[in-house]
Amino acid sequence: MPIDALVNEFIVGLYRFGREVSVDAFQPWALARLRQLIDFDAAMWRAGGNGPPPLESIHLDGQPAALMDEYVRDGWFAHDFLRARCAAEPGTTFSLGDLMTAQDWHRTPMYRDFACRYGIEWALCTHHVEPNLAVKSIVTLWRTDPGHLFTEADRVRMQVVMPHLVESMHANRMWFFANAGRAQGNGGRPAMGLCDRDGRLHDCSSRFTQLLRTEWPQWAGAMLPAPLVAQLGKGGFRGQLIDVDIEPLGGMWVLGLHAASVTRRLGARELQAARLYVKGLSYREIAATVGVAPATVRNQLRSSFTKLGVKSKLELARRLGPHGDGIG
Repeated sequence: MPIDALVNEFIVGLYRFGREVSVDAFQPWALARLRQLIDFDAAMWRAGGNGPPPLESIHLDGQPAALMDEYVRDGWFAHDFLRARCAAEPGTTFSLGDLMTAQDWHRTPMYRDFACRYGIEWALCTHHVEPNLAVKSIVTLWRTDPGHLFTEADRVRMQVVMPHLVESMHANRMWFFANAGRAQGNGGRPAMGLCDRDGRLHDCSSRFTQLLRTEWPQWAGAMLPAPLVAQLGKGGFRGQLIDVDIEPLGGMWVLGLHAASVTRRLGARELQAARLYVKGLSYREIAATVGVAPATVRNQLRSSFTKLGVKSKLELARRLGPHGDGIG
């Protein structure tokens, strides 16, 4: 089969079948499919920022966790010339064989004191940067046979499919988010996000960042606000304007973000006035009912509109919901 047909078949398969795979199983599933396109013995799929691996999500295929522990502990991260070359040119796949001969590679301390003990003879590496969250995805493929170099055809194939690996994983997560939100009902559908154990946001639905900024207007970037990070593993976060449910998923955390209920955002008097207002009572009628001046009712309603981000009685009624508490 021609190379273009093989690559196209692989890409179509990622999108066609990828959404049927659970989020935590997607990376091993995608790498198993990739092995049918490019022969390799082991692989690593990292996602995070530009920092060292402890601040990232790491999936290893065919290698023990000790490899990454040693890679960081003994400082090989700083001496990894293949990683540095790929980081300098995101989107371009590089083979270790493109940078040096086998003889030169075997003379390096990194090979003698680290790589050879894990059977790493050759490597093929690609960096991809997701523009919105500035999350970097890195896929490295390894071969254990000194005589089995990665070819130029392997390099080109990997460079072509790398963006699709990342985007199909994003599509897989969006499918998961949509179904998770649907399960809660239209009235209480959460904005979904996925972060690693250190609080770096790896993916999110379209509403997630917008709703997050209602609580933290100055927030920007992939690292979640510190008060939210502090609640990872504790079940949830309750802020002034948002509520966040937090559940584990593999080695990551799923965040379900809601606007805080109306009963928490409005004072008792404001909520009382708002409920009467959406029932059709005028300022004067509300004032007479609760025993305050009409000007006080006007101020309470103005405050309620501001806190809830609504601009009309119809929007206020929708925000209060059928029970008057903002919970659908």
